[in-house]
Amino acid sequence: MRCPRSSRTPNGHRFHVYQFAGDYDPAGYPAALRKPVPPVRWRGSATEMTDLVLSRIDAEQLR
Repeated sequence: MRCPRSSRTPNGHRFHVYQFAGDYDPAGYPAALRKPVPPVRWRGSATEMTDLVLSRIDAEQLR
């Protein structure tokens, strides 16, 4: 499945796709809580499970 760089909803709003970092390993949670990594723009194909978020903000990474 190919994730579009941006997509329009039926009401015309444009959303951009971002990926969250993380691998669901419980050992990684303490470090992720101490120093969170912001979601970055997604430009790839969805070849494996990943966490994506849609945002109206058009940036390379979300704050």
